[in-house]
Amino acid sequence: MKRSLTLAALLLGVAVMGAIPSDASPATPASKVVITSGPAFTTRSYSCTGPIPNRTRRGDVVRLVARLESYSAVLSGTAMTNLWIANPRVSVTTDGITRTFDFLASDPATLFGLAYTRDSWRGILHDYPESAMCIARLGSSFEPTVIVPVATLGMHCCTLLNLIGADGGISNSAVNIGNPAAVLVPAGKGAVLITGDNAFAYTFTDFARSAFPLRVLKMASDESGLVNVTREWPHWIALDAAFWKSLFNDVGHSPPYDDRGVLAAWAADECELGRCSVAFHFLNHLNTRYLAFPAGRDSVSAYIRDLRAFLASHGYIRR
Repeated sequence: MKRSLTLAALLLGVAVMGAIPSDASPATPASKVVITSGPAFTTRSYSCTGPIPNRTRRGDVVRLVARLESYSAVLSGTAMTNLWIANPRVSVTTDGITRTFDFLASDPATLFGLAYTRDSWRGILHDYPESAMCIARLGSSFEPTVIVPVATLGMHCCTLLNLIGADGGISNSAVNIGNPAAVLVPAGKGAVLITGDNAFAYTFTDFARSAFPLRVLKMASDESGLVNVTREWPHWIALDAAFWKSLFNDVGHSPPYDDRGVLAAWAADECELGRCSVAFHFLNHLNTRYLAFPAGRDSVSAYIRDLRAFLASHGYIRR
C-alpha cells in the first residue's frame, strides 16, 4: 500500500505525566563545544527549531532555540548522536524570568521530530521539515506552549509530546501520540496539532496495513492539556476521507487485497461527518475480496459488525 505523507498517516493515544521544574540549568564544561541553532521556521502562531545540526559530535553541548513574541525557549543537552541528547532540559524565558524543566524521556532522549508546515493541508501531502522543539499558541488565549517530541524507542511506537507552559500556567504534561508524530499547522489566530487516531493500529489488520483517521488537537480552554477538536474542521475531515478512498480506488491494486485498515479509517472519517449510513451501505455491498477474507459472508459481516461497535465505542458514531 502506498504510504504518502498525509494527515491520515499520523496517530494518537493519550497518557498524561508531569514535567519536573528545576531551579538551575546544567553547567557547561569549558572543554565542551557548544552548538547553538536558532529558530528554523516562524509564523505568527508558532516558532520551531530545526533538528540537532548534522555537524554535532558526541559530547557537544546542544542549544536549540525558538522564539515567539516575548517568549523564548531553549532545548539543551549533551549530544550522543545527531538524534540523541543526554540530560535534556527546556528553559523558557519571558519578562526576564527563566524557568527550567526536565521532561518525561529516557536518558539519553531520542528527539523524534515535530513536523510543521505553513499550509494547513497541501503542505502535509509533501515532504515537510521536522523540529526538535516548537513554541506555539495551541488555542490558549493566555500563553503559548512549548512542545518537545521524544521517542520511546519501541517498535513502531511511541512518541511523547512534552508540553510545557511558557508562563507556568499550562499544566506540564506528556501526551503519548502513538506510532508516528504530529504536524503543527496554523489555524485561525493560533495553531493546532494534526495527527491520527492510534486506536486503529492493529485493530482490523496488521500494522503495515492499518490506517489512522484524522484527529485535530488544541490546548483546552482551562489550560489542562490537549483536547480533541476534530469536528471543528469538517473540511479537513472530508479531505482525509477522500485520501483513504483514493487509496482504496487506486488503479494499481486489485483484489484480493487487504483493505480492512483503509476502509476502517475512511468509515471513521465519514461517521465524523455524519455520513455513517452511507459508509456502511458501501461496506455492506463491497466485493469480499477487498477484505482479504476467505470466501463466505460470516467473516465480512463480522468485520462490519466489529467496525460499527468500535466506531461507536470511540465516539465516531454520533448519538
